[in-house]
Amino acid sequence: MRLQAIICQKVLKQVLEAVVLPVDDLNRKLISKNEQKGSLGSENATLLDKIELADKIARDLRAESDLYLKIANERSAENAKLVAENENLEAEKEAATKQMVDLVKRCLTFEEDANTLKSEMQGITLKMETRPIGDERASFSLEHDEAVNKLKKIQENADIVSKELEISNIEKTELQAAATCEVSDLRKIIRALREDKSAASIENSVLLSRTLAFENEMHELKADKERLESDNSVLKEKIDDPAHKLESVEEAKNMLESEKASALTKLGESESSLKRIIDEAEQLRKEIRVFHKDQLDSQVKLSDLEKQFQDKEADFLSLEQKLEEAIQPAIAVDTAFIQINELKEPVKTMTNEATEKQSLAEKLESELTGKVLTQEMMLQEQKVCLDELSANYNDLEVSQGRIGVVQEQKLQLNRLEENFC
Repeated sequence: MRLQAIICQKVLKQVLEAVVLPVDDLNRKLISKNEQKGSLGSENATLLDKIELADKIARDLRAESDLYLKIANERSAENAKLVAENENLEAEKEAATKQMVDLVKRCLTFEEDANTLKSEMQGITLKMETRPIGDERASFSLEHDEAVNKLKKIQENADIVSKELEISNIEKTELQAAATCEVSDLRKIIRALREDKSAASIENSVLLSRTLAFENEMHELKADKERLESDNSVLKEKIDDPAHKLESVEEAKNMLESEKASALTKLGESESSLKRIIDEAEQLRKEIRVFHKDQLDSQVKLSDLEKQFQDKEADFLSLEQKLEEAIQPAIAVDTAFIQINELKEPVKTMTNEATEKQSLAEKLESELTGKVLTQEMMLQEQKVCLDELSANYNDLEVSQGRIGVVQEQKLQLNRLEENFC
């Protein structure tokens, strides 16, 4: 009996040991599962934090994209405004060029008239040197009157041309000031556009870097998701092991399954958030591509604007050269007036000579009247001639008065020309 009791005691001890060992093993596994549960909860919290950070990054990227699109629209509006201003300035330049061409033609016509008058004055001088004294006075008086009339006409034309040149000079100054201001504004705008372009390039680089970082973050989130799913699969296999289906473990299993379901729910939510973030990232990539395209269009427009600016500078220099060329006929007109003044001296000398010849004729008439009474009829005829000479002399005196008026007008014209220059 005692032997049986010892045997039973040993058997019970073995049975108890066989029961206690699995229970201890289950306790250790339960502790391990609790630790895994805590680690899983921590990883889920970390994953949620990363998802929230990804959402914030996506919102920031979208805000930056909207800002870039707004800047691109503003640049397009500025480019359209600059094109309109360039067209207006081009129309003003064409009108000024046409007006300058007409003015140059009139100056050339005036120069031709001055040369013609010079030739006529030289012809008058030549005729006065070769004609007899009888016909000299009448012809000289007629030609002198014609020359004075032409001189007045040329002087009137010169006054008109001088006024038009003065108006053209004022318009040139205003146009030059406006063009200078326009060129300065264009330079400022181009410089600002270049600065914006440089800033946009830097921001674009930063945006690309952040996009790459965002994509890396997405890959890390996907890797974390796959790792959590793998851990859950391993945990599920361990829980479903038929060798550990004891009643004491059922509660732990149910708890772990509940936590697993919660974790799977969070993973599903994380997967939905991840999918939404991926969709937003794809939309952001599309917006970035559109922004890049708009940026390229802005760069093309900027290049066109710089080319238009260079063309406008060349046209402006060409207009200045044409204005300088237009001043040359005015200088030629001044030269013609100087030559006319030089011709006035010989005319005055010829007038004095005519006066002296008239005095000599009167003296001869007196001597002939005293010596030859029989030639009274001839003397009467000579008297008539002398009366005609006196009339011509009076005409010459009137002509001298006209010449004085012409000289006074010429002085006024010279003063106007000095003011114009």
